[in-house]
Amino acid sequence: MSRQYANLSNIAAVLDTKDIGVDLALQQHSKITHKGKVVAYKLICSHQPGAYSDNDYAEGVRESFDNRLKYVEKSFTLLTDNNAYTPVVSVIVTAMSESLPYNKEVITTHKFKEVTANVFMDPSDNIWHIKGEGDDRRIVQVADDNMDEIFASRQSRKVVHSSYGTCIDYYNGDYLFYYNPARNEIRCGYGLKVEQNSQSTCVVFDRGSNTLVKIQPDFVVEALAGSELDNNYQLNIPENEITATLSTDMARAHLDYMKKLYQGTSYFSRLEELVSLKKATGNIGMTTMKLV
Repeated sequence: MSRQYANLSNIAAVLDTKDIGVDLALQQHSKITHKGKVVAYKLICSHQPGAYSDNDYAEGVRESFDNRLKYVEKSFTLLTDNNAYTPVVSVIVTAMSESLPYNKEVITTHKFKEVTANVFMDPSDNIWHIKGEGDDRRIVQVADDNMDEIFASRQSRKVVHSSYGTCIDYYNGDYLFYYNPARNEIRCGYGLKVEQNSQSTCVVFDRGSNTLVKIQPDFVVEALAGSELDNNYQLNIPENEITATLSTDMARAHLDYMKKLYQGTSYFSRLEELVSLKKATGNIGMTTMKLV
């Protein structure tokens, strides 16, 4: 019998709504590093009550930080109830950087002023460099390296005193959506807790690359409990291993099982579609829809 999926056509009207900026009040920030370099930041912010979409948060980041930060698509995580008096959310952002073709028309249109050879300044005093050679040359905005000053100036004076965690709890076998700093995007796959060199490590079996990716716990932006998935697609992990930290050998066994599990199925693509729609519409309850 063919698998039937949840009907998503009824949210078309929601997707067609106008994006609104969310007024974000910064509570905390932390650095995300990759190979020793800071590549992104995780912000904990409060905002006015309401259900907001991914585009709303993107607009809110731009407006709240004067276009100096760029929101990573699908990275928001609601840390409190969205009907709370002061909801708290986490978002992942990068320093704003833009790239344009290098030609006379672009220089004139954007009113760039040459500072030195291959270095320009725009009307907002942002610095741009020429990258590449020949017809492939582009003029690239230099990312703002004074981020601590930006965060200090935007730090909310009103501290939210409410009970919320900054990391999403997950168990072995849960289907995770996480930030991958190497790719600067949200990816997904099964989560495992692995014991390596006497240290516990969070790893995800990335569905796109079929590899284990080591992550920090606060990179997880969404977790779907393995127990809520279709019985045909649950990992066969013994009950006592759900909350345990797996040994390397045990993790390899689960990895082999997951490779077989993923082959030739569209089930996980459908889960990813549901989460994407949830992010797009701000519908927090959307991932509770049954796929039968």
